[in-house]
Amino acid sequence: MDSRCAAIVSRFCSGKRPVDAAKLLKAPQSTVYDAITCFKEQDKASSERPPAITARVRKIIQSRVQRNPRVSMRKFRQGAIVGVQFENRGEKHNDSKRTIL
Repeated sequence: MDSRCAAIVSRFCSGKRPVDAAKLLKAPQSTVYDAITCFKEQDKASSERPPAITARVRKIIQSRVQRNPRVSMRKFRQGAIVGVQFENRGEKHNDSKRTIL
């Protein structure tokens, strides 16, 4: 399927019409249009596995590292993304948690 999507995208980038690509590759027009929209949205010829860390989580990690860059990875991981929950350590109740994802 990747070679078909790559062929569709290469024809689209060279200026061919989607209908012509569908006829030449003997593929349904809906497949051709789906491959083209996927390429336009992601700038990639094929879809891949989504990233494990979303942009929101990446931003949270960067802010925590900027706040205290000398924290060891072990301590950072204990209260960070692995458990998907951060503990609020500065508050009165130690058992309160807030979910990030």
